[in-house]
Amino acid sequence: MQLQNVTINAVDQAFMTKVIQYIESRIRDQDFGVPELAAHIGMSQPVLYKKIRAITDLSVNDFIKSVRLKKAAQLLSLKVYNVSDVSYLVGFNDPKYFSREFRKQYGQTPKVYVNSTLTQTNPD
Repeated sequence: MQLQNVTINAVDQAFMTKVIQYIESRIRDQDFGVPELAAHIGMSQPVLYKKIRAITDLSVNDFIKSVRLKKAAQLLSLKVYNVSDVSYLVGFNDPKYFSREFRKQYGQTPKVYVNSTLTQTNPD
């Protein structure tokens, strides 16, 4: 989870753990979004927006996207799936959009990321 040097209390940590677990349980669902998350957590959407923003400095949509991209990075590092497969596995319905967003978060394309993890695990 990307927390910008923010210290959060145990209650907020438990809340974020619950949020992340639920997002991960619905990660393949391309239509999953804020309404479903808010309903599951038992908060109104405006309260959820404020709470997530206060803890992460991200919008709820951006936070969901960051969880999806973190999971994508984990899947890519396994070197089992191709980039297209990973994009669908984490809820993106457009591999090109997935690649753009991945690059924004990680500073490199998914293919470069896979190659860089390959060289880190198998230095020649």
